[in-house]
Order: sequence, then structure tokens, then C-alpha cells
Amino acid sequence: MTINGIGYNHGFAAAACQSTEARLAALLVSNEAAQQATDQELLEQARLAFIDQSEAEVTAMHAEADAIRDGAWAQLGVMAVGVGLQGAALAGEASCLAPIAPSSRVLQATQGLGQTLANGGAGVAGQFSEAEAGQHRADGKAASGAAEEATWEMNDRRDAIARSRDEEQRATQWFGDAVKSASAATNAILSNMA
Repeated sequence: MTINGIGYNHGFAAAACQSTEARLAALLVSNEAAQQATDQELLEQARLAFIDQSEAEVTAMHAEADAIRDGAWAQLGVMAVGVGLQGAALAGEASCLAPIAPSSRVLQATQGLGQTLANGGAGVAGQFSEAEAGQHRADGKAASGAAEEATWEMNDRRDAIARSRDEEQRATQWFGDAVKSASAATNAILSNMA
């Protein structure tokens, strides 16, 4: 075997190693990209599940507030009918007693009617207030979900920038190492030829 033959074999072995290193690096990059894609898909699924659950909660909160408001309207209607019936009964009794002084029974009924209106009105007002508060809580929950989504998007952008910088740095490092290795192999071949 001659020195030129040894140099040639050494150069071929260096080229084969570089080719193997390049294939290994490409395989590692490919594996990393596949893992990132899988991670990103799982992350997106988790986020979509969160968004769906948040939207369902907001919808349920709005429905609850609507039900409270509907109940308040129904109670107000029943109260109005009840007061109307009491008023009619009181008017009928008062007309029968008109020639004589109003009895304590009519006065008590009048006070009872006033108390019914006061109590019922306060309860209905409370229900309307609760319905309004429920709508505001639902709107707050929706805003909170939107803020969470915006935070995710900002974090995704930051992560993408960081990944891009890391990949650029690794690619530059790998390319620099490959150039050094190729230069060393070329120098070895040239020194064996000389």
C-alpha cells in the first residue's frame, strides 16, 4: 500500500463519517421536528378543550341568569294578580261597609296588602339584581377566557422565536463543525499527496 492509497482511504473514511454524521444530524432534526409537532398538536387539543369548557360555562351562566330573570317576571306577574285579587276583595268588602265606619278588618287587609307589595317587590327586585349580576359574572368569565387565550398566543410567539434562535445556533454550530472536519480531511489528503 502506498502513502497515496492510505491518504485516499483516510479521506474516504472521513467522508463516510461525515455522511453518517450528516444523516444522524438530519435524523435527529427530523425526530425533534416530529416531537415538536406532536407536542404542539397535544397542546392545541388541550387548549381547544379549555376553550370549549369555558364557552360551555359562560353559556350555562347566561342561562342561569336568564332563568332567574324569567322567574322574577313570573313572580312579579303572580304577585300582581294576587294584589289585584286582594284589592278587588277589599274593595267589595269596603263597599258593603260604606254606610258605617271602616272596620278594623278592612284596615288590617289594607295593611296586609301593603306588606305583600313591599315584601314581594323587594324579593322580585333582588331576583332582577341577581340576574343582572349573573350576566356580568358570565361576561367576566368570557373575558377571562379570552385573556387566557391571548396569553397563550404571546407565549407561543416567544417560544417560536426562542426555538428559531436555538435551531439557527445549532445549525450554525453543526455547519461550522462540518466545515472544520472537511477542512481537516482535505488537509490530511493534501498532506498525504505531498
